[in-house]
Amino acid sequence: MKSVIWTLLLFSFVLPVKGQYIVTGKIADDKGKSLEFVNIVIKKDAAIIATLLSDSAGHFKTTGLPAALYQLTFHRYDCDPQQLSVQLTADTVITIRLPYKAKQLKEVVVAGAKPIIERKIDRLVFNVENAVAASGGDALDALKITPGIQVQNDQISMVGKGRVKVMINDRIIQLSGEELSNFLATIKSDNIQSIEVISNPPARYDAQGNSGLVNIKLKKAAVNSWNAALTGTYTQATYGTGGGAGSFSYQKNKLSFTANIDYKEGNRDRTEKDRINYPDQSWNTDFHKTVFTRATGINAGIDYQLTKRWSMGAQYLGSFSRPGVTEEDEGILTNRHTGKTDSLINTAAASKRVINAASLNWHSDIVLSRTGSKLLLNVDYFGYNNNVDRTFSTQNTWPNGKPIEGSFVSTNNTGQQDIKNYAARADIDMPLKWIKLSYGGKLSRIESHNDLSFYNTTTGVSILDPGKSNVFNYKEQTEALYISGNRKFSRIWEAQAGLRMENTRIEGVSVTYNQVNTNNYLQLFPTFYLAYTPNKVHSFSASYGRRIERPGYASLNPFRFYSSPYNYSEGNPALAPQYANNIEIKHAFKEYLYTTLFFLNETNGFGEVPFVDDKTQMQYFTQLNYFTYNSAGLSEAFSIPGVRWWENDHRVDVFYAASRFTKAVKLDNTTTWGCMFSTANTFLLNSNGTLKGSVNFWYRSPRNDLLYTNKGRASLDLALKYQLLKNNLLLALIAQDVLRTDERTATTYTGNVEQRYYSYFDNRQVRITVTYKLGNKKIAVKNRKFGNEEEKKRAQ
Repeated sequence: MKSVIWTLLLFSFVLPVKGQYIVTGKIADDKGKSLEFVNIVIKKDAAIIATLLSDSAGHFKTTGLPAALYQLTFHRYDCDPQQLSVQLTADTVITIRLPYKAKQLKEVVVAGAKPIIERKIDRLVFNVENAVAASGGDALDALKITPGIQVQNDQISMVGKGRVKVMINDRIIQLSGEELSNFLATIKSDNIQSIEVISNPPARYDAQGNSGLVNIKLKKAAVNSWNAALTGTYTQATYGTGGGAGSFSYQKNKLSFTANIDYKEGNRDRTEKDRINYPDQSWNTDFHKTVFTRATGINAGIDYQLTKRWSMGAQYLGSFSRPGVTEEDEGILTNRHTGKTDSLINTAAASKRVINAASLNWHSDIVLSRTGSKLLLNVDYFGYNNNVDRTFSTQNTWPNGKPIEGSFVSTNNTGQQDIKNYAARADIDMPLKWIKLSYGGKLSRIESHNDLSFYNTTTGVSILDPGKSNVFNYKEQTEALYISGNRKFSRIWEAQAGLRMENTRIEGVSVTYNQVNTNNYLQLFPTFYLAYTPNKVHSFSASYGRRIERPGYASLNPFRFYSSPYNYSEGNPALAPQYANNIEIKHAFKEYLYTTLFFLNETNGFGEVPFVDDKTQMQYFTQLNYFTYNSAGLSEAFSIPGVRWWENDHRVDVFYAASRFTKAVKLDNTTTWGCMFSTANTFLLNSNGTLKGSVNFWYRSPRNDLLYTNKGRASLDLALKYQLLKNNLLLALIAQDVLRTDERTATTYTGNVEQRYYSYFDNRQVRITVTYKLGNKKIAVKNRKFGNEEEKKRAQ
């Protein structure tokens, strides 16, 4: 039955569509000579519908335009531009002449830059390539300064909402937490074109990610050119980190190719503190960690235009890192009744890891008919391998420093985590007369294998402890179908609705515990958008979307992982997905003031929950479905226009949240008010725009965040960027967290036991970047039109 349905869908591409017209034309100079390379821009209601170039004979052609009034603009660097209005009611032929300018220039270089922040009906676009403060960093640095996004302790979330999933070039990365952070740290920010924040994704996208998606778009090759660049970066925090990068891109006629490589190496300091107040004793532990990084990132892509209607390509994204951590931890156990020190706990630990990740994509775009129907095919593979070797030793001593007999413990943990993800996706775009229709499907399979060996080395001999060793295998398969339609009812009303169905089957096998857990569920995820644009001053929109957050693979593993004799973490094979309903209402006043009202409802919420046993004084972390979360808020984003030398964007988010907990966590329900303020400012510091400076600041108020009460945080970032040697040499100086205020302090309770946590990840740092461009050269090309002009326009 499924094969019959897909066959019918495929045959439906080529059905003729009435009401879609063809515009052809010829462009000549004032003497009748054909003009090539004339740029034609087609607009409707001030919105750009298409752009194209005339060929060597001066001809141009576009298809699939519905009946409407269009404005056509024709311009070439050496000619006077011309404008033409066309009321399209049938196939139309246009003949137009462009007179040459009175004085021709030998060479004209047109340089333009998109604004740093763009707001669209369904997403915010942060143009990283134009952000001074992102120069020389990595993808995590870019996310930290993306409006509406917060990065905290390896978790990426939206302000006032919750966690998001991260995509790269529209493909979800099947990692989370620390693994995702390590992967993103190998992607150079200079290779990122933009970051899209999609709070209510349409049905085309995966339903994963409770609060939406963050889509990192990598740069593509410029048309008819080759470019190369060499970059050196040095970062000074407590310790220094250095690195270098190289990039090359080429595009001519049918072939497009890009390649980037990045390497960095160095250390960072990491400070953490735990304060656990048992009824009779306080445990105060200071963790002093040095994090070593040695990482290489590779990104390469190739695209080829097989025919006018068929293009094909592949992309590779590789990450190879060798991180390590050394720890010197000191714990002080104090009698709460006398205030005297009972004993000390000194721990030394070291871990070495080898992490290799690779993402490979094959894609094919086929234009199926003159009406603009397209078939988009994607096949993806993602592999992730993490090998770890961790040792730790603990010695308890009396206050005078004398060792406590029998308290010394040392261990060695070695293990491997291997993740493989296979996915295939087909998307169909079909512009009909009365609706723009999209539909398609996706198959995804994930396999994860974990193998950990625990060795007791207290006696000086490594002895395998099978009870603390672990083998866990996990499989997940998801089939998805979706359909979405967009309809513009009039000049002022537009609507879009979609429905996505995802069927998921999972199996977790704990070889250690001889335990098998399975779960199968089929869910529907509707989306809806409505836009009202009465004039050029005001626009309104409303959207709704249902989302899902699936547990990470490690969260389902029931094994207990001991980081010390007094601390362990474990997963929960019975963990179920959580679901979210998102509602947003937006208003835009011109391009200066944007207001958003949002509401989020999360059910069956899961996460890591800390527990302590006041008798054994053992602290452990486990995964539970333990909360329902509701939040409502107001977001105001505004900019001050009319100042040529100052590009600015300011945002204020205010929200109210209420959490209800299950009995398992033994906490009262919480409510909280929270707010965040951010301001991003870029200044032109000289007349030709080669020297720019930026001042960015954000502040998050104190708030309750589920189990934790968090103190306020803030960060001030400063940056300078200078371009010289005809913009071929770039110098950048960035100072992050200048005031050292991006610290986390949180408090929670387990019964009557208070727990306090403090962490600082060495965020105050200075980064120096030098980039030299070797290319930016134009290539002479044969005069032809491409069949994927629409896709190129969408990527700009």
